[in-house]
Amino acid sequence: MRTSNKLAALIVLPFLGVLQADTVAPVLLKFANLRPDASTLPAYVSFGGGGVLTAVNLADHTPLAKGVAYRLTDLSAGVALSHFNSGRIYFSLGSPLTTANSSNGYSPNFANPSLPDFSTRWDKVEIDLDSAETGLAGGANLSAQDFFGIPLQIDSDGGRFAPAHLTWRETTANAFTALGALTSYAVSSRQNATGAIGLGEYGVTIPQVSGGSIVRIISPASVAPTSASGATVYKSLASYVTYLKTGSRTNPGQPVQTEIRGHNGQISKGGPFQSYNLTASLYNTPTTIAGTAIAAGDLVMQGTVNSGSGDLPLVIRVPAVNLTDHAIYGANPDWTLLAGTNANSIVEKVTADYFAALDLGLAGSTIDNPAQPGTAIGDSPSWTWYGNRPDGTDQPRLLITDAFSSAEPSHDDRYMQYAAYLTSISDAYGFAYNDRLQSPLASFTDGATVTLSILPDTQAPQASGPAEITAHSVATREIASPAVPGSVIAIHGGVPVSAQFRAPGVQVPLPYSLGGLTARWNGSVAAPILLVRPDEALIQIPWELQGQASAGLQLVGRTQATEVETVSLAHAAPELFALNGHGSGQGLIYSRDSQLADASNPAWPGSEVVLYCTGLGAVNHQPRTGEPAPSSPRAGTLSRPRVWVHGVEAVVLDSGLTPGEVGRYEISFLVPEGVSSGRAVPVAVEADGVMSNTVTLAITGRRRGSR
Repeated sequence: MRTSNKLAALIVLPFLGVLQADTVAPVLLKFANLRPDASTLPAYVSFGGGGVLTAVNLADHTPLAKGVAYRLTDLSAGVALSHFNSGRIYFSLGSPLTTANSSNGYSPNFANPSLPDFSTRWDKVEIDLDSAETGLAGGANLSAQDFFGIPLQIDSDGGRFAPAHLTWRETTANAFTALGALTSYAVSSRQNATGAIGLGEYGVTIPQVSGGSIVRIISPASVAPTSASGATVYKSLASYVTYLKTGSRTNPGQPVQTEIRGHNGQISKGGPFQSYNLTASLYNTPTTIAGTAIAAGDLVMQGTVNSGSGDLPLVIRVPAVNLTDHAIYGANPDWTLLAGTNANSIVEKVTADYFAALDLGLAGSTIDNPAQPGTAIGDSPSWTWYGNRPDGTDQPRLLITDAFSSAEPSHDDRYMQYAAYLTSISDAYGFAYNDRLQSPLASFTDGATVTLSILPDTQAPQASGPAEITAHSVATREIASPAVPGSVIAIHGGVPVSAQFRAPGVQVPLPYSLGGLTARWNGSVAAPILLVRPDEALIQIPWELQGQASAGLQLVGRTQATEVETVSLAHAAPELFALNGHGSGQGLIYSRDSQLADASNPAWPGSEVVLYCTGLGAVNHQPRTGEPAPSSPRAGTLSRPRVWVHGVEAVVLDSGLTPGEVGRYEISFLVPEGVSSGRAVPVAVEADGVMSNTVTLAITGRRRGSR
């Protein structure tokens, strides 16, 4: 069965095709200063980082260089960006940055009060753009993993990728107040450089800090330690480490065992996935492992790794000195390999999994795991947190809202409070591995337009309570009652997003998070998302809900969640797509030559046509939730629907999911002999005893081309 080429333009489901360009266009980088004092307070832009920059100022067509500070107004025409791997774009207020040079990787000083630029107010965007298989591909993110100084925003049309909008949702004064409180408002100065608060010009004042205005709050990962033990002005994690050494619930007094399991991608394109299966333990007594003395307090991760040729041993030791507050917050420890090899950087992957779990509060958590109900988060393997199943497939990750205080509600000393707060008010990275659960990244390709904006310090969202939502048919736009697992529904109401975001095109799995929004059924079953905007979300009902009479749906945004909507479910409830997007009038019914069967191209008795619909229910060769339907083997319906054309039952040739798409079905049938001709002949479908809405097709009394 063939799919119409016109269908992409007519179907109401918002799939985006991937277009190939004949030539590679650069990324257009634009800058905006949205501060109310933009006309009087100069802003500067400079480029840095360790990679190569290839960029041209479109105002005068001159190349840009790293380490040079440009007035933002001098870049008003935009920048043509062709290459910038491992790049940084710095924004400063009032004064240009002066300390970035080749000897420091073009990275300005932010932590040492004795060096220039410390008292200058500045911040950065991380960016990476490089050659891909077709054209260019890259991304940008807001990063507060070193410090927070200026609220910035990223807007991208994505090019061939989905659009993105990353921003801040709190006033700077409130953010500085909350972050400063985590340090007891410790100011960094020439006399004491271990504080987290930097003072300088053009900053923000708060009542708790005297002596000047705040230009940045330095993160626990980057603040200077207050002692040789690695303590910082932030809350100590020492009691968390002690708990992990002795808090086993099955063997009291023994270490908590953490399963670090998952996959590390493919070592080579098209090759097998590299899987790993290790147990992490913080030893509380000396021992010997793989012929090496292990001291009390050392972390050992031991198990196997499989790169396609069978399980091989892997043993990693992280000495106790790298389990200080400063080291855990930094999440990048020194390690020693006691057995095995570091193929495909597997050691970095495994250690990052564990240290991310420490900062997120997942290791040792006794809270029930939403991804594995009935098992505590800390007792579950790490792939249930991060979504990277050992077999190489992916599943929904835990939400970032499942971490931090949700994972450790009674122990605020068992996670990184700095990152937890930033996650609630922004789309910025709070620490290096924030993306284990959340991916605040604006991805883009060649030809994209990316706008980087300086936001006002006073910008903040309007407070509101949980919004109500209702489930509607994606075909008729009427209240969905009932809905069918495997199909797509439209959620109307107060969707907690700030802009419109679409999933990438056909033939690829749908994301489980889009624009910062996630959808959950019954509190734990995640749903793939096709489109979100402030008044609507299109989501697939997970196949896993088959057999249930109803389920509760909640949409969770970055800062708020909706009320729970109870949706009735059924085995089948057919809904037919129509040209008007509301399930009436000309149906999405096509002839064998992929032409819409309307008055200009009518069908005739005995001709084969294809009708597009949703809600036909269970299929053979069922794809995973969120994955496109296969073309071979065919995902055909378990029970064949009935089609009625002007009250006459048609012969159904085939019915099943449309190959390459999610949640959409197609029915191939013969127009009955003897049926009345006309420009709008009614068509309806019956499945599992449930009748659909009625659409129309055009039928002529004679075969096309005959006399």
